[in-house]
Parts: sequence; structure tokens; C-alpha cells
Amino acid sequence: MFVEKINFEKFNKLQKEFDLKIEIENEDIFVLCSAENYSDIGFATVKYEYKSNQATITNLYIKPNLFNISAINNILNIVIKYAIHKSISNIAIIPKNCNIQSYYLHDLGFSVFNNVLIKTLSKKESLPQRLTQQIKFILEIDKEKEIERQTYLADSSRKENDAEHAWHMSVMALILSEHANNQIDKFKVISMLLIHDLVEVYAGDSFAYDDAAQQNAKQRELDAADKLFSILPKDQEIYLRTLWNEFEEYKTNEAIFAHSLDNFQPMMLNNASNGRAWHEHRVALSKILKRNKRTAEGSKNLWDFAFNKFVKPNLANSHIINDVETK
Repeated sequence: MFVEKINFEKFNKLQKEFDLKIEIENEDIFVLCSAENYSDIGFATVKYEYKSNQATITNLYIKPNLFNISAINNILNIVIKYAIHKSISNIAIIPKNCNIQSYYLHDLGFSVFNNVLIKTLSKKESLPQRLTQQIKFILEIDKEKEIERQTYLADSSRKENDAEHAWHMSVMALILSEHANNQIDKFKVISMLLIHDLVEVYAGDSFAYDDAAQQNAKQRELDAADKLFSILPKDQEIYLRTLWNEFEEYKTNEAIFAHSLDNFQPMMLNNASNGRAWHEHRVALSKILKRNKRTAEGSKNLWDFAFNKFVKPNLANSHIINDVETK
């Protein structure tokens, strides 16, 4: 998803599309679009009141069938960015002109005051400080390049690192999204894959087939997420943490497909490297099947291909221990 600023003429056309009739005057108009097909998802109209040092979101609307926390974040982030640029310190939302439930906005740092939702931008959120926090986070995640995984590169020359893993899957999402079982937001899947292992800069990598390492991995990653995402400005902390949580919860179409890619990629590399990691760790078929018990939910095509082209040949040459009766 992306946000663009539009003029009144385009807004009038947009209202017809959304079947709305809204009167505005001297307001900036921001439209949220799908990165997939450039269709309009929602909009916000904003009036800047310099005497009260406040930006009021006079209307906020997201199509009900496309409503999600990611969409809200996208459009609010651009409004906040413009407010900071204009030296505005408060963002206000009029709930009656908004089709987004108030509890979502509470989660994003808004509080109720005289029937209006208010978010005060911290003085620390001046543009230089905001950029400083963002750069600090970007430098911190550079450590992801140092986190070694157990999967070898395709040529078997060395093991891949977390950053390479995230990059590889992001490209895969770009290319293989047509094989998803359900309709997905490709940009959201790519975003999930780029950030899903960032917490390992503090938590470390837990090998998928190491039962001992997996025992406390969840808590280590939760603690790491608290520490890492809090480096960012609050709105971006909430956005990335919400996206990371969505991946971990494994419920939405995007999260399910992202997990399918996260399972498919190491099997692909294990096969390309002649089953080296599977053989070295004496991985049994039962563990592979357990790890991939939901892979087909995201993409039946990818799971069928992986099992027939990656797993079966390595069973045949004993790189995988066959402890399960297979057809």
C-alpha cells in the first residue's frame, strides 16, 4: 500500500467511487492505494489549524472489505509526517466522520478528549529526532547480516545469514505470489518477510529441528521484539510490531503464505546443496512434516513441489532419515 496526496477534482471522482458525499474546504486530501493494482482503498482529509497547533483529520474512511490495521497505519503515518513537517504537535480525529473503530485508534496512541480522538506528537518527534531514531534502527538491524542460519547456500560453499534469507524470500514473494491459495496483499507479504527475523539480532537463530533451542525461543523473540521495535518513532514501532505480530499469529492470508515461503526456501536450498544440512543434523522426515504441517494452507502448489522435488529425492539417497511410511 502507498499514500498519495490528491486535489479536489480527483477527490470528487473518488467520492463517487466510494458512494459518499463530503463537503470539505481548505483541507489536504490523502488517498491510500493498493500497491498491487493501484485501486483506492481509503482516504483522509486533513485541516491544519496553526492557532491551536493541531491537524484535524476531518474525515477518515477505509473500504470495509479492505479494512486492516496496516491500512490505518499507512494513512496515519503520512498524515503525521506532514504534521511534523508543518511543525504541528497534535493530531485530532472526529470519530463521527470516521469508519474506523475507536479501539484501533487507541492502540495507535490516540486518546479521547471531548468526544475527539487526540494524539500528541512528542517533542522528541521533531524531524531531526525522528530521522535519528530511524537511522539508529536501520543500523541496529545491520546485525542481521551476522546471524548465521543452518541452511547452506545453493552452491554449498557456506551457510546463509538471516539478511540473505529475508532478501531471498522477499524476491520469492514477488515471483511466486501467483501460487498463493488465497488472494493476498503482495506488498504486505514482502514487508512481513523482510522483518520477521529481525528480532534475531537479539534473540539469535533457533534451528527449526533443534527441540532444545525451540523451547524458550518464543519468549526470547518477544523480549527482543520489545527492545528492537521500540528504537523507532512510536507510530513506526506500532506499525512494524503489529506486522510482526500478525506474522507470528499465523492467521491472515498474508501471514499464512509468508510462512509457506519461510518453509519452502530452506527446503529448496537444502535440496540444491545436496541435502547437506539435513544430513549433517540427521533430520528425520517426521520433523520435516511437522514443521510443514500448514505449508499447503498457504500454497498447495509450493508444498507439492517441495515434497516431490526436494524431500523425496533426499529420502531416496538417505540425506533425510525415513521414519515415516510414505506413498
